[in-house]
Amino acid sequence: NRLTDLACRAAPTGGTGAFAHCAFVTFASRRQAEMARDLRYCANRTVWVASSPPEPSAMRWQVLVREPVWSMASQLVGAAIVVGLLIAFIPICTLISSSAKTVNAGPLQPLWAALAPTIGLQIMMALMPSLLLMICRWFYTLKSDPEAQHELQIWYFVFQLIFVILVTAIGNSLAKSVEDISRKPFSIFETLATELPTATHFYLNYLVLQWTTHAIALLRIANLAKFISYRLLFEEEEARAMAEPEDQDYHGMGARYARFAISMVICIVFSTLSPLAAPLAVINFAVCRLIYGHLIVFAESKKADLGGTFWVTQLKHVQVGSLIYTALMIGLLSGRSQNDRWPMIIAAPTFPLVLCGFIYFDRAFDWTKLPFDELLAIEAESGRVCANQPSARDEVYMQPELIDEEEEEAAGAPTCK
Repeated sequence: NRLTDLACRAAPTGGTGAFAHCAFVTFASRRQAEMARDLRYCANRTVWVASSPPEPSAMRWQVLVREPVWSMASQLVGAAIVVGLLIAFIPICTLISSSAKTVNAGPLQPLWAALAPTIGLQIMMALMPSLLLMICRWFYTLKSDPEAQHELQIWYFVFQLIFVILVTAIGNSLAKSVEDISRKPFSIFETLATELPTATHFYLNYLVLQWTTHAIALLRIANLAKFISYRLLFEEEEARAMAEPEDQDYHGMGARYARFAISMVICIVFSTLSPLAAPLAVINFAVCRLIYGHLIVFAESKKADLGGTFWVTQLKHVQVGSLIYTALMIGLLSGRSQNDRWPMIIAAPTFPLVLCGFIYFDRAFDWTKLPFDELLAIEAESGRVCANQPSARDEVYMQPELIDEEEEEAAGAPTCK
């Protein structure tokens, strides 16, 4: 009521203090909602933008008050910070990778040389999701927590791709490597073929070490510690609720799916150079199926989702691994068959073929929207037309700060808390 009175007083005078640049609209049927979302309202696509909202429980209401101009500027600043972090992180990873040779562990030198680089890189990669998620939440205009997790999935995969898989090929300077490739684009094949085969044992150790990290995730040590602490002050059920959820930086959907994708990419890229990588990856994903099949279904609290966005992004990441694999194989066939170029010539067309397949997958398939005939069939089968079906928690799009407790109790409308 207060907002209605404020809007009525501001409208005749042309004031804009009571109005916002975004709002939620509920339609009578899903068909109407789909048509309204796909309708073009203006020649300028940035004037009217329609999209499906995330789940009410995951909304980040404070982001909706940002003006579009400031949001764009904030995102540019966030991207610049991520790129700066990317450049500054390379010397650290290079130092960790070379620690096996520079540090002498005496009698334990063989064990140190085998595990030190892998463990050090795992620790640094474990800290990275917290930094990336903090940057995404502060600078990016993300309307919900799952969208922040998806942005984390993309950037975290990029970091792991560079600092886990390509770090041996990049060397000590990312800028120098980019400059060399820009001068000689085809040198990327030779660089990959020269550097990556020398580090196959590192990646075998990396896959084996993943089993340990999955087992630690199964223990849920942080949640257990919080539960034991809260149980001293609260009832057991209340303490259990307060101990949830798990750390969303490292164990959230974004970081978790990025780690799964990078393990699959390691299997794809190195399975030909070292055939042992394939069975180790199979064991790794079997352990993942066992552990996370239990955690997600029975142990962890239910999270809001984006309806398949994380899965599709994982498919794209696997295709990136296929691109790296084809580039690596072309370089190997070129370098190891100096007297016979036919193997390289036969393999060379696979790179543009895989690249075209990646672009086609990204642009041709619109998986976010149902075809109209399928939408009509679903409505006919369900026997009801509902645009925005209420979630399992019966939440509605009401910002809690705008509703008095008395009004909420009188209306009986659920809010997102």
